This record gives sequence, structure tokens and C-alpha cells, in this order.
Amino acid sequence: AESGAPHVIRLFPVQAVCGATPAAIRAAVAPLLETMRGYTGTFSVQWRRRHNSNVDKMAVIDAVAQAVAAVAPEAKVALRSPMAAVVVEVIKSDAVLAVLPRWREFGEYNLRALAEAKAARIKAAVAEADGQKWAEVVQGDGGQKLAVADGQK
Repeated sequence: AESGAPHVIRLFPVQAVCGATPAAIRAAVAPLLETMRGYTGTFSVQWRRRHNSNVDKMAVIDAVAQAVAAVAPEAKVALRSPMAAVVVEVIKSDAVLAVLPRWREFGEYNLRALAEAKAARIKAAVAEADGQKWAEVVQGDGGQKLAVADGQK
């Protein structure tokens, strides 16, 4: 299925960049976590590493989780379906950080999956409408258009 954004897969804002050490990451993530002060929902630390095998994954995750606990002691860790995520991506000698709310609701910020899910929901809703036998989402010049017809395809 064509998503309308064939070259974009995942998008998230980079809120801070720092050196790829646990101490630097903890210092850089602290001001970002102020948005989570008093947060009582679930969270996870999302870890990704590219072109760097020197940074200790668990040291970074523990440092970030301790920093979250300092500002949001009621927040709970949920690895499978967190409501929010603290994303740490280590790329070579740098780390990019973001605190992302609505992580699960936005499909882990996977734009292609979100677009395909929306197209499937539209198609199913139209197919269920009275007198409609099929619906097809097609790409038009200005974005998505919905083509609907009675009878068989």
C-alpha cells in the first residue's frame, strides 16, 4: 500500500544533542524531563545505537530511568506499551535525545505505519456504509482522495 510518504519512515524531534557518555546524556536529558514533572503514566527508555560499540547500553538506560524517577516518582516503566518515551539514539560519538509523549498512540512515531493504518480505517468505514460494496484509497495531486462505488469492483 502506498503511504504518501514513501521515503519517510520515522520522524521524531531532536530536543538535545550531547556526547555519547552516560554522564553527558544524563546532564542533557535532565532539562528535557522537566516536561514530565509530576507525570503518573507509563514510560520507557528507547535505545538505539549506530556506529558505536563503546557506550554501555544499561548504564545509559539506568541513568535516564533514574533521572525520570527524580522528576516523576509515580511514573511506571512499561516496556511493551509505554504512553511516553525518552528516546536516546547514539550515533558515532554523539547522542540525540527526545522526550516524546503519546509514544504508543502515535505508533512510535512511525509515519508510514500511521498512514497505512489510517487508509485501512477509511477503507473499512466506507465499506461498511449502507449500500457500499467497496472503497479504495487512491493518491491524487493534493493528497489522498477516496473513491467509492456501488456494486462489485
